Amino acid sequence: MKLLKNTKGSSVLEIIIAMGIIVLITPSIVILYLATGSSNLREKENLQAQMYFLQGYEALVSIRDSNYSNLSNGNHGLSKNNGYWGLNGSTDTSGKYTRQITIEDVYRDASCALDPTGIHDPNTKKAQISVSWTSFNNIEQNLSAIAYLRNKTDFSGCGAAGIDDLTINSDSAYLDLDNKVIAGISIENTHSSADLTIDLITVSWTGGTNGSKIEEIVIDTQTVWSGTKSSGTTLDISDITLTSGSGAHQINQLIFKKDMSGANLSLTFTLSTGESKTVSNIQF
Repeated sequence: MKLLKNTKGSSVLEIIIAMGIIVLITPSIVILYLATGSSNLREKENLQAQMYFLQGYEALVSIRDSNYSNLSNGNHGLSKNNGYWGLNGSTDTSGKYTRQITIEDVYRDASCALDPTGIHDPNTKKAQISVSWTSFNNIEQNLSAIAYLRNKTDFSGCGAAGIDDLTINSDSAYLDLDNKVIAGISIENTHSSADLTIDLITVSWTGGTNGSKIEEIVIDTQTVWSGTKSSGTTLDISDITLTSGSGAHQINQLIFKKDMSGANLSLTFTLSTGESKTVSNIQF
């Protein structure tokens, strides 16, 4: 019987000790759970804010690619209509998150470095994208960054050569070799420091002998294209780089299959950047 009593006594004592341990441990478990829960909520909020921010940047790029002139200065929100992004209002919201796009002009110094006191760069915009929200624990949060958006349809900006730097001179054009060769046309890069690369040439004409076709193009004594193509065909030539300060480059020969007497010629030069320039009404 004493053994039984001692066993019961030990069980009661163990229960008391165990309860004491539980009392001591439970607050720590609760604190750890709350801390873990807070961390997860914070990470979830930050992730949602980052996604909202990145969506804003992608929308600006889409607007830029569609029409650079739509990137007007000021504070803007974003909206999407018929699948296309646009600037709308002064902010836009999604749940607890508020997004604002601030667009400003860009200024550069003589070396093209950013300089607020420099010369206006019409082909670059500064965009600050900001996302703000009130966190789960009632603290104001903000995510912000700056992006520079370049006009993709005009490459003649600071430090770069563009289509406006390409000069085409056809004043001395003439027919040669049984009137099947056109010569006397020159091209020149007038940019002060940057090179231009011509990637494509489109040769178009009216008049001349029916059935005539372009067969060869020679620039600076080098054959840059050969074949047999009809009027209006865009020809993928061997790229010609016009170095700044190198002067005029001669189109020595445009060789045709038949007599080009009475023809009215047009030439379109397309740069590696995608820009193009046409000279037309070259008459023979």
